[in-house]
Amino acid sequence: MVDLALRPGKTARTDMEGLATDGQLSLVRCSLHTGRTHQIRVHMASIGHPLVADALYGGAPAADMQRQALHAFSLALAHPVTGVLMRWSAPLPQDLRHALDVLGLDYNEP
Repeated sequence: MVDLALRPGKTARTDMEGLATDGQLSLVRCSLHTGRTHQIRVHMASIGHPLVADALYGGAPAADMQRQALHAFSLALAHPVTGVLMRWSAPLPQDLRHALDVLGLDYNEP
């Protein structure tokens, strides 16, 4: 596990919104204002809520997850040359959909 006190990293901002919970685990929407490596993982761990199955930052396995429970359903970036806003989206992967079903958490795709 990474010691956040010894490796504090660079300034970053993430807004977090709780979407659903079973009392133990929660589905959270994170909106990034910066683009730091491991940003969501570090921020969630720093408030005592590491991602499910994220061994590097202290997240325990749950709901059959074999990987960190993290999915970018929507990305928007300004093109580095033209400045035009480019957008992408991706459906929820089957393993995450299964985990939410196991936990009884609802996910309404945007």
